[in-house]
Amino acid sequence: MLRDVIGDAGLAFYPQIALILFLLVFVSICIYVFMKKRSDWDAARYMPLQDTDQDCGDRNVAETIDGGKDEADG
Repeated sequence: MLRDVIGDAGLAFYPQIALILFLLVFVSICIYVFMKKRSDWDAARYMPLQDTDQDCGDRNVAETIDGGKDEADG
């Protein structure tokens, strides 16, 4: 009985749409990963090992958060 109700509801295309969306997202992530330059991966490679007061470069995290203002500037 339930199978007849669900079968007649016309919901058969939802799994197909979900599969197509999944494949589109998966392929786009793969393209993004493989198109990235090696230098970008090398910079991200050591991020977990850096000190907490550095933001992958010369700027401090405090400069990144407040836009470079010092506490004395107000």
